[in-house]
Amino acid sequence: MNSAPDWVESQIAFVNEEWREHDELPRIYNRESRHANTTRHDVIIHNARLEKDHYDLDSCGYMLINHKTQITEFRDKEVVAKQYFPEMREVILELTKAHDAFVFPFYQVRSRRPDNFFDAYSLYMHCDFSPDTWLQFAQSIVKDSGSKEEYPPEEWDFALYNFWRPIGQAVEKDPLVLIDARTMERQDIINYRLIEDGDKAQAARPEGA
Repeated sequence: MNSAPDWVESQIAFVNEEWREHDELPRIYNRESRHANTTRHDVIIHNARLEKDHYDLDSCGYMLINHKTQITEFRDKEVVAKQYFPEMREVILELTKAHDAFVFPFYQVRSRRPDNFFDAYSLYMHCDFSPDTWLQFAQSIVKDSGSKEEYPPEEWDFALYNFWRPIGQAVEKDPLVLIDARTMERQDIINYRLIEDGDKAQAARPEGA
């Protein structure tokens, strides 16, 4: 790990530019639809471990922290729900100094041999929710939490955060790659659906120029 380079050249799949002009949203829900609707582009990936202080939640949308969890059984749903989720809630409250935090009870253990398409290492750049619908999503999380306190969107600021961590050992291959929000334009983000039919399950991903 000490010999890791400052940066590497690689290729990452972005949604095809053609979808910018479509009224219909592309659908990416399996390997075939991913191949049909994305194209690989050459990119330079910087090693964020070497300059962790350069990244923060407010400006670039992510940060790296050192955190030792007490959890070891990440494939045990009951353990994750009862112990890990509350642990991560306290972490985000400490990092953001937010008034409150609510857990969206979903997690994935990514694998090279997944049971389904969405548990595989992601081979395309994407965001797990759409900028067009994220506020409604945030409101639904608050509602489902059973909170007695209401948070009208016109009075409160909201943010949605994902936690990612390696389990078992430090990542040396198939790393998590993130886009610095300071380098993105809103018009370059295209919505897509994670299902074959219907109008639910909307997410977003950057278009490759």
